[in-house]
Amino acid sequence: MNHRYLKAITITTVCMLLAGCFVRLIPTPGGKVIVESGNYPDCLAGETCDDIEISDLFFDEDFTAVPDEGFEFIRWVRADRYFFGCRTDETLRLYTSDLEGTKIEQYLFTDDVFFMQPLFRSTGPDIDYSTDFECDDITAPNLGAENWRAFLNIFEADGTTYVGGYDVSPAPNGEQISNIAGRQGGPEQGRLHLNVFSNYESAFNGINQHEQGQFVEVNVFQEFRLKAENAGTYTLTFDARLPEVAALTEPATAYAFVKVLDPGNGFLPVGEVATSNASDLGTEWETRKIVFELTEEVAGSGTILQFGFTSLATNFDGSGVLYDNVSFKISE
Repeated sequence: MNHRYLKAITITTVCMLLAGCFVRLIPTPGGKVIVESGNYPDCLAGETCDDIEISDLFFDEDFTAVPDEGFEFIRWVRADRYFFGCRTDETLRLYTSDLEGTKIEQYLFTDDVFFMQPLFRSTGPDIDYSTDFECDDITAPNLGAENWRAFLNIFEADGTTYVGGYDVSPAPNGEQISNIAGRQGGPEQGRLHLNVFSNYESAFNGINQHEQGQFVEVNVFQEFRLKAENAGTYTLTFDARLPEVAALTEPATAYAFVKVLDPGNGFLPVGEVATSNASDLGTEWETRKIVFELTEEVAGSGTILQFGFTSLATNFDGSGVLYDNVSFKISE
């Protein structure tokens, strides 16, 4: 049932932490937020909606995320001063009756603001993916909640002679290959980020690659089986920076990529692989973009689209790069 109440959550905690009693709705493209009572106007994407004042013990409203045609509701956004982050209920209830007689009743008369924002995505035919990693479980053994995959390729010490490869999916949340890193972001990156680095314990063919001077190429990526209707011009957008520990160090390299693979031809790339070099990153967050043209001819031939992040390292060189706010959508 779409209409569900979250009775365990009231604004008591929020008022205590934020000392705020205005709600600001921030709808994203693909839908709107309505107040079920009709006491306040619907809040549409692209609009600046009026703050909703909470100034007494009788406030009790249901807020519903309503997707537009061709979109679906995913979850409520999680960020600083945001209500109900990561909840997947379309309808949420805010009420103040539990504040009566408490020490924080006084906060009802202050003017701080907190927020509610739904996340929508297209249901097709275009590919529409985004994540800020804020809803990942930092204690989980892998990144399976976001469906991230990992594949490792091994090269000889010359960096070009291919030895072999192996799949590690879902991508791990651990000491090798990838993990969810915490609290290295600014306001735009939030609390959690994706860290991609080498597999320093890689033992393909029974030997440790880093000890032998072989190169380990780690690929952490999203994957989509393509159809002709997926064709279009897409943009991969992401934030990136070097982590505080075990950061990328020359001669190790890293880059973001978008590519199409042909399963009928040994999973070799179809056309050029579009990349963005991450080797020139510093410790400040930067926003990067890759524009990728996906034709009907390529998309309709049983191919696979992948986008994600690669590191190439040997001799135990540092290789870590942080990523956040990853989005792959039709270009505007």
